[in-house]
Amino acid sequence: MDNKGPAVGVVAPADQPEDGVKLTTRSTVTGIPLYPDTAATPQLSQFVVQGFQDAWAAVVFLLCLLGVFVWGCVGFSTELKSLSSGEISSVGGGYVVGMIFAVSAVSIISAIGGLSLLMNFPTQSIYAANIASSMLFLLASVLAFIGGQITGGVMLLIVGVIGLVWLHAVRARIPFSALLLKVSTSVTQRYVFSVIVNFIVSGAFIVFAIFWSAAALPAFNATYASRGNGGIDSFLSLFFVLILYWVAETTANVIHVTSSGLGATWFFVGGFKCMPRNPTLASLRRALTTSFGSICLGSFFVALVRLIRYMVRQALRHENQFVQCIAQCILGCIEWMMVYFNKYAFVQVAIYGTGYFESARRAWDLMEQCGYSQLFNDVLVGRTLNAMCISASALIGIAVAIITMNASVGFIAFAISLFIHRAAYRTIESICVTLFVCFAESPETLRGASPELYTAITSADMGATHQQRV
Repeated sequence: MDNKGPAVGVVAPADQPEDGVKLTTRSTVTGIPLYPDTAATPQLSQFVVQGFQDAWAAVVFLLCLLGVFVWGCVGFSTELKSLSSGEISSVGGGYVVGMIFAVSAVSIISAIGGLSLLMNFPTQSIYAANIASSMLFLLASVLAFIGGQITGGVMLLIVGVIGLVWLHAVRARIPFSALLLKVSTSVTQRYVFSVIVNFIVSGAFIVFAIFWSAAALPAFNATYASRGNGGIDSFLSLFFVLILYWVAETTANVIHVTSSGLGATWFFVGGFKCMPRNPTLASLRRALTTSFGSICLGSFFVALVRLIRYMVRQALRHENQFVQCIAQCILGCIEWMMVYFNKYAFVQVAIYGTGYFESARRAWDLMEQCGYSQLFNDVLVGRTLNAMCISASALIGIAVAIITMNASVGFIAFAISLFIHRAAYRTIESICVTLFVCFAESPETLRGASPELYTAITSADMGATHQQRV
């Protein structure tokens, strides 16, 4: 353990069960209490604030952010001068604003309905979402065969069949994932501010994207005009792409760490009865301060892989399609593994406040000792939430397209609705992952927070182990 001390620490119990996940236990940490009312709730004394982690990464990130903002302001001033001499049409502006508000309202109602569905029918939702996903692949394979795309049809058919076979193979894990999903939804519904935080942070990224566009478009236009041989313009284009990926990944991980902190607080204090005031705000505050450098550092590695993938795609765009496919597949797998690994590393950041590399080591230990259990749970929960987001957003987009008789407007409505649904369900996914990690490290703590969940997880583990032996 890092002797410098974490930003926020939770003392793991020294007694690990013999059959449980044996992770490195924490020594007692000292620091400023994250929650002031530790006397009334002794469990809160486990959460402390003690210094910044990976602060240099946060400084570099903020400097890049400031540079893009200033550059974007210069670009905006140039664009405004050109617009001032032209004519700006305001026809249809009120219609567009009305459409956005209507789609947003319907999407919010739909998201609330989805939360209720997950609360009351978690098992059915998992089965329905995973079966529907596989059936869509099978339907797509039929359409591919009809269109004469034999190779694509075979691949889609294989994916659809594998999905159904896999769902049958991991059916013993579904009760565990279902109850985990139910508890995570309950926490999200109780602390709606976590969803509002998702909107605020995502909105901040949209504002950044506007300034980024004003700063980056001149470099992209110059690079395109010179066919990639623009020297400094080509370098600037790659720099702007890296910054965009870095900010996007950091934004998503700030949301993830905030939601994970909320889930960890619920777990360690023993449920809703002992929850402190404003736990989401406290988690957001440490995500944007003491743990922000760790978030920036881990997000940079993913952004770098995505930049390499972008460069390879640009370099091979005139090559054989098979070569492009192989290269993109390899890099795509590396990117997916890094994103997946970071998801668990940042849960460690949210719980213990350790630096990125220490958190990564803890996450690796957890993955080594949990086997495929966490992957099965993530796929079951992830496919369920993604299917609900996409299906609800698609229905809203199709309805708007039919009403307006305009496919482009329908696509915009789909994008807005998907943004709202993802913001609503992202907290649930992060809390599910966090509860899994907390249980793996300290299973007996869950007995006090949720005896029902403790019994279900234990039964699911026993059932899955028996099924594997058979």
